[in-house]
Amino acid sequence: MNREVYLSLLILISMGEIWMCWRLLEGGFADKWVSGYWKRLIKWGCIFLCGTVLGISREAHFFSAVMFLACIVVISGCACRGMNITFRTGFALTGAYYSLPSFFDLFLCFLYMEKEAGLSPEPISVDALVEERLLIYILSRMWTLILLLLSERLLQGIGKKLSSYQNEACVCLVVIYLLLIRYQLILEDTTFGSRGIRGITESISIAVLLALFMTGGVLFFRYQLLKKETELLQIHEQMMEKQFQDMHRSRQTVHDMKNHILLMQKYAEEGRIEELHQYLGELGTEMGSNSGQILTGIEEIDFMIDQKGREAKALGIEMEIDMPPLKSMPVSPREAVSLFGNLLDNALEACKRSGDEEKWIRLTIRISHQILLLKIENSKGKIAEEDHTNLSSSRTGAGIHGYGLRNVCQIVERHKGEIAIQDQEDTFCVRILFFSQGGIV
Repeated sequence: MNREVYLSLLILISMGEIWMCWRLLEGGFADKWVSGYWKRLIKWGCIFLCGTVLGISREAHFFSAVMFLACIVVISGCACRGMNITFRTGFALTGAYYSLPSFFDLFLCFLYMEKEAGLSPEPISVDALVEERLLIYILSRMWTLILLLLSERLLQGIGKKLSSYQNEACVCLVVIYLLLIRYQLILEDTTFGSRGIRGITESISIAVLLALFMTGGVLFFRYQLLKKETELLQIHEQMMEKQFQDMHRSRQTVHDMKNHILLMQKYAEEGRIEELHQYLGELGTEMGSNSGQILTGIEEIDFMIDQKGREAKALGIEMEIDMPPLKSMPVSPREAVSLFGNLLDNALEACKRSGDEEKWIRLTIRISHQILLLKIENSKGKIAEEDHTNLSSSRTGAGIHGYGLRNVCQIVERHKGEIAIQDQEDTFCVRILFFSQGGIV
């Protein structure tokens, strides 16, 4: 093949892989990209300059760890100018991308050397190959592109997630860089005949390393996301408990008002107007009455249902309650507040969004053979498609959206209960079963 054509193809391949890297950066930091003439100039200048230098380097050396590091540094620096990101964050994502085609190149190269070793015992100089090297480069970039396309949705906004773990990512890249240097030295030793050809062994080791790094990365991010979600659920539960405590303090204040009213009546009857005004000023604003009705006999549950019932009445929502007296529940008081609070909040929200004139909520508790059934139904009318929570009947709560219901599912699973959710055209129903070991009365 003509040298000029060969070099041009290497430069085009190199520019293509750098363009793919920029696409990954733009997708990973979509909210950070700054548009403008100079920013586009930086991007395309980086693609042409780095692609040209990288292509020329590949004409002389199949793989160069120095060029690998240089490209990552230059692209990361240019990305910092075009995006409001730190150098380490850009370095981490760029390095993770460039590791893929580099490992793919070495993987295919060792396989090719193993194949040729069976035909000729002479050492193979990979740097002297032409068509074979082009084929390896093209296949590696095709694999990388396919992998990026398949993972496109997962990679959206990954830069924002990666920025929280940029130090850990940089440490991993140092390890990867050292491994690439090792494989480069093995390749050179094999070329000069100082090491026997073990293409299959090295290819398998590269495949195992790729699998470990990719699996480890996925599991790490998955763990961090679950950890963050758990923290948010705990915060939500704490907020529900605080809301209950605030309402409880308000209820106690309301009960105290009875005594205050008696005293104010006495002041009025005796004509002590100045003292009455002074007393009213000390009490502050007027507070509403509280029925304090007993439903189950469990203070936390009764108070939560009572407060949510008041909200429903204020919104014109009919709330029906059917439950027997209870001495205990299979959940802690804090969990009971979160459980009933979240379920009733979701029901109230669905009724508010409903366009129907008749809005209702039905709360039912049944006990039979040490099994407690908690059922809450509500009208929801016809809601726009984008507002649907896309729920289906499930025991584990898979597919549930919103931290309220997720928190409910977490409480149910914690106590080895079962939850079933039915989302019909005009009705939404949640059924929860708790199996007691002597704890439900």
